[in-house]
Amino acid sequence: MEMTIKIVGSKIETDLFEKPLALHLYISPHSCHPPGVIIGLVMGNVLRIFQLCSGQVDIEDHLCKFFARLLDQGYQSKKMTPRFDRAICNAKKYLSRSETYRNHLKELKKAANKRRVFLHLPFHPDNPAASVLQRLWREYVFSPQGELKPNQLTNRQGELVPIDRMVLAFSRAPNIGNKLSYRKICKRSGPNVSSYL
Repeated sequence: MEMTIKIVGSKIETDLFEKPLALHLYISPHSCHPPGVIIGLVMGNVLRIFQLCSGQVDIEDHLCKFFARLLDQGYQSKKMTPRFDRAICNAKKYLSRSETYRNHLKELKKAANKRRVFLHLPFHPDNPAASVLQRLWREYVFSPQGELKPNQLTNRQGELVPIDRMVLAFSRAPNIGNKLSYRKICKRSGPNVSSYL
């Protein structure tokens, strides 16, 4: 669980555990990843810090260290500060909700996911921005001028088509590691690996 647990008086205190030799290497800001990847990294790690640390001093210490490590990787303070502010607000809001309410939100999200269509694209920084693709979706597919919306059409069974929005799902392009290291040994031609044992 990457945490330390101590009994102090009649209370249990928890803190993050970090290996002394951990390098804390994160995605480079110059890497060709979709912008949402770094937002997800910050949101996820900030929430993890809030969930696993019981003391406010420990939370602040780990947040400062995480911020400094990202700056060491080459991220700019002026871009990361608003992301951290948003992530801290998100973590506090999430943890203030009851377990019942969290489960209710998960169920609502599951229902909403069934009403989405996904467009899978390989990410490239020179491709059109996600906002442009979303605008084209709304203009030509979801709300075409003089035509019915997809969720107003019926399928062969006479049911309404359950599509309310499009989600862009970016995948990263293959990198040199994918080309040089073969990960699916079972698909290689030749004798089985077990024949060498």
